Amino acid sequence: MDEEHLTKRDWIYQIKGIINHHLPKYQKGNQPVRVVHNVILYMFVHANSAFHQRLIEAVLSLGMNSQVDINYGDVPLKLNGKFLTPNIGSDKKLIIHETFLSYCWAMTYSILVLYVETIKHPYLNKIAGREVKK
Repeated sequence: MDEEHLTKRDWIYQIKGIINHHLPKYQKGNQPVRVVHNVILYMFVHANSAFHQRLIEAVLSLGMNSQVDINYGDVPLKLNGKFLTPNIGSDKKLIIHETFLSYCWAMTYSILVLYVETIKHPYLNKIAGREVKK
């Protein structure tokens, strides 16, 4: 499947070919986390079968804007004394900064790697009767 025929959601389900590719048409931003923006939104909406409907009801009952605004750019997490964490704008739209998403990705990935390397792999090696690194 080439870039021109790849839809916004196709790459999420792709099982063959180059999966780690950047499609500027769909992946805005200039930090590496840009390639997971659509995945984050997709997983957020599809966390479980009832979540999407509950989210819609909450948005409507609170008068929230259903859009998510991702601010792109290489800016620090703290700018002019203010942390750029997710917040609700005056238009009641959720605002998330790309730098904050990069920070969350880095922390999450680091914790996953630490878990796999220090707990999961030694455990599996022990079960398999292989050398357990200390």
